[in-house]
Amino acid sequence: MNASLLPRTLGPAVLLPTLLLTLATTGASAAAPTVQSAVEPPEWALGASVGLGLVGLGGLGGIGAGLASDTLVPGVVLERRLAARWWLLTGLEASYADLGESDSRALHARIGVRYVLDPGAPVTVAPTFALVGGTAYAGQDGFTSDGTSVRTESHASSVGAEIGLDVSLAVTTGFALRLHTTLLTARWTSLGTTSGDDETRLEGVTAALALRPTLAAVLAF
Repeated sequence: MNASLLPRTLGPAVLLPTLLLTLATTGASAAAPTVQSAVEPPEWALGASVGLGLVGLGGLGGIGAGLASDTLVPGVVLERRLAARWWLLTGLEASYADLGESDSRALHARIGVRYVLDPGAPVTVAPTFALVGGTAYAGQDGFTSDGTSVRTESHASSVGAEIGLDVSLAVTTGFALRLHTTLLTARWTSLGTTSGDDETRLEGVTAALALRPTLAAVLAF
C-alpha cells in the first residue's frame, strides 16, 4: 500500500496496523499451496472375465488337447499397479459341465505382469507374461464293441508360462472393456486316461502358438 495515498488525517496509530495487515495478507496468499488438479492414477483393478476353452492348446497344453473345451469359462481378474506402466496381474478361471453321459471340470490360475505401452490413451495395448497352472477332468460314458458299457475318464494337470496381449477400451473413468489373448505357451503337462481296465499316462513339455481370447470388464480404483 502506498502511504502517500492515505488521507492526511491518518496518524501513525492507524497507518502502522494497516501496513502490517496488508503485508500479512500478501504473504499468506503467496504461501498458500497450489491445488493439484491432476487425478491420482488407480492402484488396483478388479474384473470379471469370460474365456473360450479353458484347457487344450490354449489352456493346459498340447498333450491335454483331448480335454479342450469350447464352452464359455468365467473367471476373475485382480491387478496391482507396480509403476507407471507396470501391473502385477493375477487371474482365476473355473468351469463345470454335466451333460448326463459326460461331465467335465477345470481350474486354471495365473500370476504375472503386464506392461502398458500407452497409459492414459482411450485404447491401450499391453503385452503380458504370466506363470500358469491348472487341472482338468473329463468323463464320458460309452460302450465297447461287444456292447458292454464303459466309462472313460481323463485327468490332466499342467504348469508353465505364457505370453499374451491385452487391448483395453476405456468406457468411462475407471471402467474398461479388455480383450486378452494368449499368443505363445510353454508347459509341462501330465495326462492320465482310464477306460475300463485300460490305463494310459502321457507326460511331456509342449510349446505352441495358441490364440485363446478372453473378454473382461475391469474396474480400476
